[in-house]
Amino acid sequence: MKKIFTPVFFFVAISVCKPGFLKAQVNVGDSLALVDLYNSTDGPHWYKKTNWLTTNPVSTWFGIMETNSRVVSVSLPRNYLRGSLPVALGNLAMLKHLNLRGNILTSSIPNELGSLTKLNSLILFSNQLSGSIPSELGNLASLTTLVLYKNQLSGSIPPELGNLSKLITLDLGRNKLSGSIPPELGNLNMLEHLNLRYNKLSGSIPAELGNLSSIYHLNLKYNQLSGSIPAALGKLSKLHDLKLNNNLLNGNIPSQLGNLSNLSELYLYNNRLSGSIPPALGNMKNLTTAYLYNNQLSGSIPPELGDMKNLRVLYLYNNQLTGNIPQELGNLTKLGYLDLANNQLTGSIPAKLGNLANLGYLDLANNQLSGTIPSGLFKLYKYQADLYLDHNQLSGKIPSEFGKVYFFIFHLDNNQLNGKTPDFISLGDGRFYIQNNRFVFGDIMTNAKDNNTVYAPQANIPIHKNGNTLSVYTGGSYQLMYDTFKWYKGSMLVATITGDSTFTPSHGGNYSVTVTNSVATALTLYSDTVYYNAGNNAIASKMNDHSFIAVYPNPAKTNATLSFNAEGKYSITITDMAGNILQTKTGVANKGANSIQLDVNNYASGMYLITITDEKNRKQTLRLNKE
Repeated sequence: MKKIFTPVFFFVAISVCKPGFLKAQVNVGDSLALVDLYNSTDGPHWYKKTNWLTTNPVSTWFGIMETNSRVVSVSLPRNYLRGSLPVALGNLAMLKHLNLRGNILTSSIPNELGSLTKLNSLILFSNQLSGSIPSELGNLASLTTLVLYKNQLSGSIPPELGNLSKLITLDLGRNKLSGSIPPELGNLNMLEHLNLRYNKLSGSIPAELGNLSSIYHLNLKYNQLSGSIPAALGKLSKLHDLKLNNNLLNGNIPSQLGNLSNLSELYLYNNRLSGSIPPALGNMKNLTTAYLYNNQLSGSIPPELGDMKNLRVLYLYNNQLTGNIPQELGNLTKLGYLDLANNQLTGSIPAKLGNLANLGYLDLANNQLSGTIPSGLFKLYKYQADLYLDHNQLSGKIPSEFGKVYFFIFHLDNNQLNGKTPDFISLGDGRFYIQNNRFVFGDIMTNAKDNNTVYAPQANIPIHKNGNTLSVYTGGSYQLMYDTFKWYKGSMLVATITGDSTFTPSHGGNYSVTVTNSVATALTLYSDTVYYNAGNNAIASKMNDHSFIAVYPNPAKTNATLSFNAEGKYSITITDMAGNILQTKTGVANKGANSIQLDVNNYASGMYLITITDEKNRKQTLRLNKE
């Protein structure tokens, strides 16, 4: 292809030697470099190529600027340049700006670009450049912007880049760079933006990065960085966002990070950080987003976090936090998202969380919280709300105020709740999950008519005795006419009664009852089993064993073990949070402890639901987090 355009180039080059063209044309070497660029990047198929390889002044060629007969800018972004970067670009001695972003360049970066000592900006992102970053780029003493983002560059980051004393932006993200971060980058005193995310960088974070006194943005996320977070990062007083997520960082969170008074975003999630959350983080008054989830943080949640008045998102889920939820979190009046799920928190839900007028997402699931649900929760919220309180030890009624909130997701399952449920308001295809509590038919009749409510199964109901009569309570007279009671002696059906919850046995033995309802058709209530002694007219409870279910490790990467107590036939279903079934298993459990291996290697990162159902259609559900 290059030979095809050689005659045209000679015509242009010879023309600059004629007296009439001396003032109209640029330096011969510059024009030669431009022709070489055209030929090596499939110029005929560029989107725009106005005046290229014509006798018109080079300053009129699309994307070219010249000053004093020298090319000072080549800007051809998203112009379908396809091919390689020519080494002749290194001859553009007066070039200040080179912008070829968003093309299909597939070559390596020529070492010769290191001779462009006048260059202010080198922008080559969103191409397919490969090979290593030339160490010669460290010679570009005038460079303020170096953006090589989203290519296929490999190898290590040249320490020579630390010589670029005027550099303001360094963006090497989304490549295949490996090795450690050069401590020499700490010499870049004017650097404001450092982006190394989505690479394969390893080793520790150099403490020298704490010398970047002008830095606003530090994005080191999605690498393989290990070791602890340097306390020296607490000296970056201008820092606006610190993103270290999705690495292998360990150790404690330095309390010195609390000195970052201008920090707005703190991303430390998906690491191996341990120890307690420093109370000093409460000093970050400008913080709006705190992502500390998926670590191994322990201890209690510092009440000082309630001092971060501008906080809008607080995610601490999937850690090992203990103790109570601080009532001071109720001071975060701008908070819209609060997620403390999958920890070991105890105590009650603070009533002061009802002060969070902007709260639209609250997840406290999979903890050990007890007591009642505060009636003021979501009392001021007028729009959509997502609520997860499942897998705790909460008791009492669901506050009636919840019936006035437009919920999209409502998880109150796997607790000890009872009493009349409020009439939930569904937003679109919103879902309400209240199964595995202590609700009976009279509690859920209204919501049972709504296909958006999942209310089965529920805990066993007790059998009561009055004289020689057995009875169960399913909610009162309102729904009794819709109830059908099937009484069993052992495994034998001895009576089927509609509209009457009482039964008088004629012989001694083990008795139980199942109850169905013609409105709440998805639920069957099972009773405890009692022994009735006809001789002395007495009953003795013979409770079923409480079932146990656990999954570990959680979060899991490739495989997880599901452990449970059951006896008889069972089925296991794994679904995503949208309800899509991803995996099912069936089997017969031995009495006592059972365990099953689950393959989750091909699942995307996120949250999943595991539901185990026994032969009596009793279900238990828990969450699995996939890394």
